[in-house]
Amino acid sequence: MTSQFAALYVRCGDLAYRDFYIGRLTRIGFRREDAMKMFAFECEILRRYDKPWLLDPQFTKSWCFSLERPFFTAYPQTKQDIWKENYLTMSELCKLIDEAEWHFWNSHEKSLSDEVWAEICAWRMKGPGGEFAIAYFEKIEQTLGIPSDNISALSNLQGAHLSRYKWG
Repeated sequence: MTSQFAALYVRCGDLAYRDFYIGRLTRIGFRREDAMKMFAFECEILRRYDKPWLLDPQFTKSWCFSLERPFFTAYPQTKQDIWKENYLTMSELCKLIDEAEWHFWNSHEKSLSDEVWAEICAWRMKGPGGEFAIAYFEKIEQTLGIPSDNISALSNLQGAHLSRYKWG
């Protein structure tokens, strides 16, 4: 997923990861300048917050939701905090919402705690999670000046990656 290339760049500073990220975004319609802005935005998130899971080669196939405890157990726990801090990268947000939707439809038979189930419902694509994502994408658009069509294309790229490598 694209945010993994930003995480690799932040970890080791190899320009090949930046160039690969920029190349991915320009192939889906980003102007180079906007791709660089998006890359800088994600790198800033990764510099502020330690996110070792993005460095895991199995990130795409691994699960955000353990189903034993909520995913957000430390700050930021609320969507307001996540919003304020620009906490999530595009890959994380898309993966989180995609998985929440999957669990909503496929995890009913599991004995889940109320707080885990509430978190899954809160991040569903066809509910509050989708609404949050739209608002988060609009915030990125307004803050960085990146056209909404590009943000949508990047979100779709993340979804296609998940469809192919996690669900496919």
